[in-house]
Amino acid sequence: MKTDISIVIVTYNSQEFIRRCLTSVLENRPRRSHRIVVVDNASSDETASIVRAEFPQVELVCLPENVGFGRGNNAGFEHAPARFYYCHNADAYLQANVLDPAIDLFDADPKLGVVGLPLVFPDFSPQTSAYSASTPLKWALQGLGIGALVKKLVEGNPEGLAARVLGKHRLGRTFVATHAEGGSTDIEQPPAEDVDWVCGAAMIIRDAAIEEVGHAFDPDIFMYGEDEELCLRASRNGWKVKKANVTPVIHEFGWGKSVKASRKVVDLKFDGLRVFIDKTYRDRPISRLAMHAMLRMKYMTWKARSAG
Repeated sequence: MKTDISIVIVTYNSQEFIRRCLTSVLENRPRRSHRIVVVDNASSDETASIVRAEFPQVELVCLPENVGFGRGNNAGFEHAPARFYYCHNADAYLQANVLDPAIDLFDADPKLGVVGLPLVFPDFSPQTSAYSASTPLKWALQGLGIGALVKKLVEGNPEGLAARVLGKHRLGRTFVATHAEGGSTDIEQPPAEDVDWVCGAAMIIRDAAIEEVGHAFDPDIFMYGEDEELCLRASRNGWKVKKANVTPVIHEFGWGKSVKASRKVVDLKFDGLRVFIDKTYRDRPISRLAMHAMLRMKYMTWKARSAG
């Protein structure tokens, strides 16, 4: 019989984080039946040794090569079949038992396919964990720097006109929910809210949804874009995607570091998003071309920053 939930943590040279990560998971484990699985992507550091020696209650799967985030999670799902799978980043830390109330949301709605958990930085400032879908309009606005301006307006006045107007539209609702710091947006916070997609750093997926949509994370995407692709594919097949309003998960996400993204990471990000665009917009050629053009401009900016 399947366990209720498998907690899957994909690692790659994660020795800096893995002790705190696993300790937080063990201290805040769900009451439901569960398994905790670390899938190590052929780390060259001590990640696997730390898990093996210090966390005997955690199942360790060592892959012979680095297969990326999505395929690593898929390997964890195959290793520990469950009704639900919780993807938890190696540089993320639970603060409370949020998995039981999150699974309650699934039990209450049989068409709920994916749930994302809220994220914060280590200083507890808000971190975006749910998003509207990537579209030519959204990427164009991002390219114009609108996000930084809106963030300043919302953070400075969470009760103001900008927050209220944006909170009424899907494109801005998740942005306001993240940056208004608890301010009212005309609607009291429900247990969960509908979103287009959620961050894979803290994401729960129903196994029945995976079976219906064909596969979990797209194996053609090494990293970047795989979480959005999965959520949008689930939505197209009639599954709901929501963000749970529970105690946030702390996520490092490069917090407090001045290290630039390497050229390799930049290239992987470009490749992942290129595959995402081709698959998501395969039936909308004009939008696909526009997205590829904007991705190319993003890539040039990323390359310049990595070399600067």
